Amino acid sequence: MTAPSSYFDTISPTALLVAYTRQFSDIPFATELAQLVNIPTMLEQFSIDRPEDILLLAALFEARYKAVDWAIAQSESKQIVELASGLLPRGMVMSQNPDMSFVESDLPSMIHLKQLLVAQLIGEPSNLYFHEINAASHPNQLPIGTDYFRETEPVTLVCEGLLHYLTMSEKRQLLMNIRQMLQHYGGVWITPDFATKQSQLLIEEHNAASQRLHQSIINITGRSLVDNSFNDRDEIKQFVSSQGFHIEECPLLNVVDRLTCLEILGGDSENFDSVLETRYISTLTLTST
Repeated sequence: MTAPSSYFDTISPTALLVAYTRQFSDIPFATELAQLVNIPTMLEQFSIDRPEDILLLAALFEARYKAVDWAIAQSESKQIVELASGLLPRGMVMSQNPDMSFVESDLPSMIHLKQLLVAQLIGEPSNLYFHEINAASHPNQLPIGTDYFRETEPVTLVCEGLLHYLTMSEKRQLLMNIRQMLQHYGGVWITPDFATKQSQLLIEEHNAASQRLHQSIINITGRSLVDNSFNDRDEIKQFVSSQGFHIEECPLLNVVDRLTCLEILGGDSENFDSVLETRYISTLTLTST
């Protein structure tokens, strides 16, 4: 039985943390979104004393955002569903293309906040939709058969930072839901979230600030990013294969030369190569229908 949405509501404060780090980049609307949320409270929650404390996370979050954008461009899809979209600005950016249909989804409190913030910044684009969705729910809440998606065209599902918080059984339910949607429309699922325990531990081991951040995340969400990760890349491939998916991976290190947070916050990319080379942008397709 799937836990009620309230079970996941404690995850939402992490969206504020990610929004805070993204403002130290050239990602469109990242600064504007960060300025509209309660940053001082978030800094206190996560024990952040200075911007330098989150330099590694800023590099990781900027890299995964730009890697996802790159993968979306490769898919050439005009129908996008972003799961657990939090305060990501991707829908605001991509809905500027009138040919694009973009669905943002998250738990009720988060998606309602996001819709209000987007309206303040860009109004209400007719091709940008907001849905209350628990992506790991049963029955499936993903937008299948909606009137704003063209039935004859494939969809691209994306998510950043969702799988880290899900248990293995919740991951299986998520993949089942995504599989049902791709069986209906065709298309791909893009995510940087298939992380190993080693890659998570590398962040913790980077410095004392990173250790405090991870402990704060555990305290706030009740979930450990390490415990909810996979043992190694082979386990990831076996897992997605058992759920009916084929996975292709590219390391986040491929976009390191596009990171602007290092210039804004000050820092050397070589300090983060060991972390970024253990993270991948994954594109998943169905092995069978």
